[in-house]
Amino acid sequence: MIVLLLVTKNEGTLLRENLRHHLNNGFDRIAVADNCSTDTTREIANEFKDAVVWRSFDNFHARQTVRHEMLHSLDDGRGDVAWAGIADTDEFFWPSEPLRDILDRATPSTVAINFGAKLFLPTAVDPQVGSLIERRRYRTSGGGSPLHTSYVAGKTVYRAEWLMSIPTDHWCARHEHLCMDAPTDRVATGPDIVNHYMIQDEDQFVEKVVRLIEWAKPPKGMKAQIKWRTTPKRMRPLPHWTEPWKKVWWGVYQSDGIQGIRSYYRNSYVVPADDVARHVSDGNLTYDDGLAIARSQVQP
Repeated sequence: MIVLLLVTKNEGTLLRENLRHHLNNGFDRIAVADNCSTDTTREIANEFKDAVVWRSFDNFHARQTVRHEMLHSLDDGRGDVAWAGIADTDEFFWPSEPLRDILDRATPSTVAINFGAKLFLPTAVDPQVGSLIERRRYRTSGGGSPLHTSYVAGKTVYRAEWLMSIPTDHWCARHEHLCMDAPTDRVATGPDIVNHYMIQDEDQFVEKVVRLIEWAKPPKGMKAQIKWRTTPKRMRPLPHWTEPWKKVWWGVYQSDGIQGIRSYYRNSYVVPADDVARHVSDGNLTYDDGLAIARSQVQP
């Protein structure tokens, strides 16, 4: 059995797309770790009956532990789970051949396969109708593109036996991409098969920026903790390892609030119509409508 371990929060519409997509593209069951959504996330997970299991948790920093516990629960000591992928709601595995065939070719010593991801951006020339997947047609050319504002580490599918051998409370900052405890000589590199739709619309961009502070853990020491608790979330600093573009977004929020974030999205994040062709010509953007067309041919 191939399972997907998914973390989500208030992304119900996209979650339904994600669950339907992955259950039709190689995954047998999906575990949804829900960080206290206030929308219809639970009801959407229940639509898929036994194929999807749902669990709510309140501490964002516990997401790795929750995923791990859900994996153990799915396997229940029977060894039924052969592989386990890790993803967020906005990430879609879309291989050009059956995922099982790719995994079956892995050598017995391989404990994980890291698949490259492709970041799709909103542009002013996107179609105005259809699902998010149908509307997004342009992606960055890769991590070297000046338009790329996401990770470059890819997403990983682990051999479940190895992943479950790690302690449940194990923590790794890059676990979602590639666990640092995985022996490098036993990790294979797969094709770029992950479509990443990080920003869905203006409202979701606002929510994403406002929630950036959730990545910061309270400091150690009584005085530092008191200062932390008495400082409004908006005025707290992001972790030092935060990517530069997220620091820019956070700075906009700190100085100009919600309206500043909305203005930034419209005027800076969305690629203007006049710039799309230039960015394609310069190699910064790539037109990629494969999944968009495939999704448009599927009944809602």
